[in-house]
Amino acid sequence: MNLQKKGCFILLGSILSLCACSFHQSVKSIQPLQQEPVRTDFVVQGDKWAGKRHYLGWREASRCYFRAAETDDSDSLRMKRFWTQGLLLMRKIELYVSVQLDEFQEFDSLIPGQLRPIEKCLVWLLAMNKSELSNWTPQEEYAEQCRLKAEPVIEIDSLQDDLEIYVAYKYLSKRTSVMSSLK
Repeated sequence: MNLQKKGCFILLGSILSLCACSFHQSVKSIQPLQQEPVRTDFVVQGDKWAGKRHYLGWREASRCYFRAAETDDSDSLRMKRFWTQGLLLMRKIELYVSVQLDEFQEFDSLIPGQLRPIEKCLVWLLAMNKSELSNWTPQEEYAEQCRLKAEPVIEIDSLQDDLEIYVAYKYLSKRTSVMSSLK
């Protein structure tokens, strides 16, 4: 009888030690929750992506800036979102990537009150492309394009970086083709 009790205790002890070992390992595997990256982290990531200066970079930068804007929508962040969204839309149109009208509406919501001349060029370019891609009736499309064609040519005073040169080039080439189609 004494031997049976010792066997039971040994069996019970080994079962408890196995349970304790497996519990200890499962506790180790639980990782503490990581907090969401702070707004500045998203802005820094967005700046890195935007610095690549191509379609995929602008797409990723746009996503990062959107996430940062969920917590704080400062003027500098809105301007970064304005530029990345505008450049992304331009490249989508050039690469024949599907563009939805709500993407243009999102861009329109980002347009700041005071625009520099080069920013006006970007807005004009995307408005012209929006009128070409929309599902308007021919009369509505013609009226919108006539309105855009009638706007005075924007005088570009200074260009600060290569993206602004790119937008100025696209604007001037599109504006030239529009003016030649008026004749």
